[in-house]
Amino acid sequence: MFSTVLNYISTSILGEGPEGGRDRAVPRARKWIHDHGGATTIPSWGKTWLSIFGVYEWEGSNPMPPEFWLLPSFFP
Repeated sequence: MFSTVLNYISTSILGEGPEGGRDRAVPRARKWIHDHGGATTIPSWGKTWLSIFGVYEWEGSNPMPPEFWLLPSFFP
């Protein structure tokens, strides 16, 4: 679910229309996301990424200590 949601958001950010993509990938992804419970079923760290992209409210994300942003990029 996480990968499909991020790919769907990425295609929108890159300017692909609601019926676009190779082999109508955007509407197929949208249907798959809706059929499997919607974008809110992704893990909490996925909701954080959606909030960073501006497509999900920060109130829906789990709070995290600000020190997490200071961790090295290789830290999981």
